Amino acid sequence: AHFAGTSAELDETAAMELGSAVHAMLLGTGPVLCYPRRRAGKDWDAFEADHPDALILTETEYDKAVAMSVSVRRTPFAEAALDGIRETPILWTRAGVACRSTPDVRTDKRVVDLKTTRTAHPDEFPRLALSRAYHGQLAWTEEGMTALKLGIVEERIIVAVENVKPFICTVFKFTERAMDAGRKLVASWFEQLLVCRATGIWPPYVQRIAEIDAPDMDEITFADESGDGPAEEPETEA
Repeated sequence: AHFAGTSAELDETAAMELGSAVHAMLLGTGPVLCYPRRRAGKDWDAFEADHPDALILTETEYDKAVAMSVSVRRTPFAEAALDGIRETPILWTRAGVACRSTPDVRTDKRVVDLKTTRTAHPDEFPRLALSRAYHGQLAWTEEGMTALKLGIVEERIIVAVENVKPFICTVFKFTERAMDAGRKLVASWFEQLLVCRATGIWPPYVQRIAEIDAPDMDEITFADESGDGPAEEPETEA
């Protein structure tokens, strides 16, 4: 249902805008500028009109994006991982369906994605990465590269940099086991897409009454006790 109802143009959140800025600074894909005053009035209108292709940030967000970029450049293996063909679309066809992937960086042996995140801790980010199907994302890119004979991928890398001080960066590599799971995930999603297109039915999460149960009280951890803030407040990733 989300796939069928999603517009091609999505409104960027502040976290997404920050992530785009870090991508642009590290990958050289576009200008990022700072506007240190309030975004209103004739001066702002003129500045925005003079820089139509630039990503314009507030002074606070610009300084944060710079600090995150510096952290990545100072992290062993990170800058080397980002060396390659950057943000170039890959177009191929699978089962008659036009497919597309735009990896952050690729070589003939490596696919890399740059992620801005709340945590790049080696004990925490892997769970976040799997829950957001980053292994599926890289498996999808790998399929396109294989289809177009662009190389034989041997490494699937995530460069993760935190969006809070001190902006720690960690480089991750997916194992073959994780990539097998990613490929299976992509295959199941693609099969579902074919069925939805054939039937014209785009189902929601469930087609029944969903249940809410509770574990024993001593197993419940409330958000304000763990320091994560309100339970309804979503995490933001870019």
